[in-house]
This record gives sequence, C-alpha cells and structure tokens, in this order.
Amino acid sequence: MSLRKIQSFTKATRVATVYRDSEWNEYRVTFRFTDCSASDGTYHCDDKAEALSVAEMWAEGKIG
Repeated sequence: MSLRKIQSFTKATRVATVYRDSEWNEYRVTFRFTDCSASDGTYHCDDKAEALSVAEMWAEGKIG
C-alpha cells in the first residue's frame, strides 16, 4: 500500500488528515478526536478537492 500524506486539518479536538492512495487511485480522509477513545473513521473519494473540503469541514465541526 502506498499512502502519501497530503494535508492535515486540526481544530480543537478534531483532526482530519488527507492521504493519496496510489494503489487504489483514491484519496482517503481519516478522522480522529484527540480527547477521547472514539473510533476513527475514514472517507474515500477519487477527487482531491472533495477530500480536502470534507476534511476541513469535519475538522471545523460543520459535518459529522
């Protein structure tokens, strides 16, 4: 698997990180909270702009 980190967004206790997966030809957004043991989530898409937008909105608490 070949993942390359594109960008991270952090706001308060939310961290969303965008990766490029060259094997599956997709972008992945991982979500995590820094203040609890809540399970992490992952969002998959094939558009970089969409991945960055989702990551930023989630980190800001506008979605999810």
